[in-house]
Amino acid sequence: MGRNYFTTLSWFRLLVACAALVLCSQSQACVAKGCARNLWELGASISGVPAILVYGIAVQESGVGAGKKRRPHPWTLNSAAGPMYFSSRAAAEIALVELLKKYTNVDIGTMQVNWGANGRYFVDDARELLDPKVNIIVAALVLKDAVAASNGNLDAGIGRYHRWKLNDEARNYASKVFRNAGQGVR
Repeated sequence: MGRNYFTTLSWFRLLVACAALVLCSQSQACVAKGCARNLWELGASISGVPAILVYGIAVQESGVGAGKKRRPHPWTLNSAAGPMYFSSRAAAEIALVELLKKYTNVDIGTMQVNWGANGRYFVDDARELLDPKVNIIVAALVLKDAVAASNGNLDAGIGRYHRWKLNDEARNYASKVFRNAGQGVR
């Protein structure tokens, strides 16, 4: 895809450590309930995309529930085997290990970071992406790159987050994200 990523993980790990200190009071379950406003704002500060749109992406990627009650779910996996939603991080980790034995194209966590395309460049162990803070930070870095590759155009950048090649699927995805954002950060 022609994107440049960190050659070492030291800066990323420092960023994760700082974010963890700032957000230590946020629980992983809080993301599932939609109350993790600081995580969306952290994603916004990294990506340059408004927090409401970072939230909109999370709802589109891992949302559970219907209508205005739809919320991002932190322990979501998706692969050729289909989408999977787990009630705990531990259960998701077990399933993820098994999926990675069969597939490299696995979407992980709140923002559905794709292990093969992006996640492996930022963390050593795919299970780290089941931590909502780590997941949102990695996703925000990918999103920042997507918006930059789109000359700052938010619609195109959000579309690229889902499908790097700008096509109808990418544009439809961006429309859904903007619709989700209309629900507001809860």
